[in-house]
Amino acid sequence: MRVVEGERRTRTCSSFPIAPFLVTVFGALVGACGGELGRAGLADGGGGAGTASGATGSGGAVVAGAGGSSAGGGAPSSATVGAGGTTSTAGGAVASSAASGGAAEPPDPCLMMKPSCPGAPPASAGEGLKPIDRCAFSLVDANTWTQNAALVSTLAGKLQSTNIAGLLGSLNRIAVPISAGTLPGSATGFVSGFRWNDGDNNVAYWIPQGLTGSADSVASGLVGGHHVVLVSWYYDKASDPGATYEKGARLALVDTSVSPPKYRLMLLVEPVAGNPPSFKAVTIHAGGIAWFGDYLYVAHTSKGFRVFDLAHVLSTDPSTDSIGYDAGAKAYFAAKYSYVVPQVGHYTDSSACNPLFSFVGLDRSEPVPALISGEYCEGINACATAYSGRLYRWPLDPATGLLGPKTSFPAEAFYMGEKQVQGAVMRAGTTLLSSSAPVAAGGELYVIPPQQPRKKLGWVDTPEDLYQNLVTNTLWGLSEASGARYVFSVKAP
Repeated sequence: MRVVEGERRTRTCSSFPIAPFLVTVFGALVGACGGELGRAGLADGGGGAGTASGATGSGGAVVAGAGGSSAGGGAPSSATVGAGGTTSTAGGAVASSAASGGAAEPPDPCLMMKPSCPGAPPASAGEGLKPIDRCAFSLVDANTWTQNAALVSTLAGKLQSTNIAGLLGSLNRIAVPISAGTLPGSATGFVSGFRWNDGDNNVAYWIPQGLTGSADSVASGLVGGHHVVLVSWYYDKASDPGATYEKGARLALVDTSVSPPKYRLMLLVEPVAGNPPSFKAVTIHAGGIAWFGDYLYVAHTSKGFRVFDLAHVLSTDPSTDSIGYDAGAKAYFAAKYSYVVPQVGHYTDSSACNPLFSFVGLDRSEPVPALISGEYCEGINACATAYSGRLYRWPLDPATGLLGPKTSFPAEAFYMGEKQVQGAVMRAGTTLLSSSAPVAAGGELYVIPPQQPRKKLGWVDTPEDLYQNLVTNTLWGLSEASGARYVFSVKAP
């Protein structure tokens, strides 16, 4: 079930150069913005220009350019990212890896626009994705990279630091393998799956939500020679008898290459300046996660994305039920967990159209990978109508694993025309959506080919996020209901 955290804020975009990897993307995407850009007389950066009908969004100026430097909004410089190795986030570098010359990068055409929020959503389901103006939505880098990198670096000097590959030898919980007949619902093409141990399967105050895996992180699909999945859980303080403080969100690291699967739980934390520095709980719903390189993107429902550093997982003292540095004990605690994953970045909504970030997945099938985020809507507590949910494709720099510097716009945006969507991924233009509609009826999986109506397949009851493994051609899902919490894979539809 999705919740909305906090109030939405309305901000406006300001012009800022984009990274070179976006030139390729936006050269083909100016579409709806192109006509206005052409009329505005914006010069191209050497890639040529066209004409367009601004009303229809076809054609338009194609902005291109070679080289150029840009300030990365404090984002770390990184030529490569890898889940098993090191990352620059603890190094404090702030220059964008895009810097290869002296000329400014061409701006995203959306920066010249004053778009209106999309009109009426579809009135019924099943018609496929309906494109809407991508320029109406934007994210701004909160510029926390340098500050958080310094804090993480200091913490790593006080606490033992490792990465995901380094943790595989210390997984301390055992999952229970399941068969196809165990799943509540009618998912077809079952390949493998598991449930959590009895304590985690039945606990009322930790609820699983987001799902990603090593095939998102690296093209080979393996980290440390293993296929692993990550699952985010949020803490429900009201359901925890005797609870005295918020514990935020945690992450399960599961090695599915061994039988039975083994896993470990870790706390997601945000560094806090001080002498010594400390950290605090990240109190979000964590409704979706996507892992690229060493970065874990976590959906922050009404705000955007928080970014965590999986190359600097820090060890903590598991003896005490508190979070952060305890001056009396001279020790760091993490709600009795032995590891924390620190936040290093934050991208926040800067549009007037109030997008929600209910879930997030990844598309690795295109030359430019992208985060796929979307909105859970049921027309009662979330969104004006059940079919108001929108879907966004946010391009990532393949070299750094980051969104564009300063202000980012989605490469594409759509009305989904489906209700109660809990997760989404894209593959070669085809969109896959998981839905909890109708309630208590097994869930549904929607397969939407490009510019075509959707196909409806059976899925699992109380479904959540999606993750796809392009190496094994499998689709992964999970369920959240207490006592019936499963993680499973099927043959990709």
